[in-house]
This record gives sequence, structure tokens and C-alpha cells, in this order.
Amino acid sequence: MPRSPPAGRAIGYLSADISAHSAAPKPTADLGIIAFGDDGILYKNETIDVRLKWRAIDAVEDLGWIVLFRYGQQNVFIPSRVFSDDAARQAFVAATAARIKAAAESNKGPNQAWPA
Repeated sequence: MPRSPPAGRAIGYLSADISAHSAAPKPTADLGIIAFGDDGILYKNETIDVRLKWRAIDAVEDLGWIVLFRYGQQNVFIPSRVFSDDAARQAFVAATAARIKAAAESNKGPNQAWPA
């Protein structure tokens, strides 16, 4: 899965080095880290810890200038400028869309706790 670019509802104006193969959390200055992994999305800073499982996310949309994750009535976005080019952004969207779809298809049981 592509390396996690910085993101978040309130931190959409960040930049990062994007690599095509690692999902390791990246520091985002004083604003925290965001990571995309097998279980979902994690955003954490000094005061908050937000974890979204893939099954909680309704959709991912490539709007050109941002990549938007929709969940319920809320959104998390990543500005497109953090990607090296359009192809990297499109590959990231395709990979995360596949995870969202797989999670939705396997979401037949009760919610489980986030792994430690």
C-alpha cells in the first residue's frame, strides 16, 4: 500500500515524501502523524487519537485537488500536492478504494475493538 501522506480534517495543508510501498506513519511537524494500514486510518497528535477502520469509511474520492475519505457526515482529506504526481495519487486512491470495498464485503459481524 502507498506510504501514508499527511491528512486530516483540519490538517489538509501539509507536505510529505510519498513512496509507493510503505504504510509507515510519517511525522507531520507539530501536527501529528497519519498512517494507513491493514486495519484502517490512524491520525494522532498530542491531544487526539483518531482511528477509523476501513469498514467505517463509506467512500474515497479523487477530486483532483484533494483525495477525500467520507465516513458518515464527516470527511478526512489529503491535499493532492503531497503526491509526487497524478499517477501516484490515482494509485493511492485505487489501493484505498480496494481496502474499503473489501472491508465492506467482510463486515457481516459485530464491530470489533481496534487492535492494540
